[in-house]
Amino acid sequence: MIRRRATSTLSPELYHYVVTGCYAGANLYTFLLAGHVLRGNFSGLRQLWAAVEVEVRRLHPSLTFAEKVLRLDDGDMFAVPPTTCREHQRCKEGRE
Repeated sequence: MIRRRATSTLSPELYHYVVTGCYAGANLYTFLLAGHVLRGNFSGLRQLWAAVEVEVRRLHPSLTFAEKVLRLDDGDMFAVPPTTCREHQRCKEGRE
């Protein structure tokens, strides 16, 4: 279980994933976490969110990708919201 620490343990890639859902250019841990989420296994994200929620909320007060996912029922992989990363959306739309 991930425990809350006084100092930040959140990498920039992991922060970006938790906030936007984008794992392009992510490190291995973030990529594996994203794979679990896409398959409907939200337990790792739930543990991570419990450990970093305060830090993320301080830096990003609006609704995050992690919060949207954690509102879903476990196993509901078809309801996982799309990324909100602007760079990722531009590539998806064919505008680079």
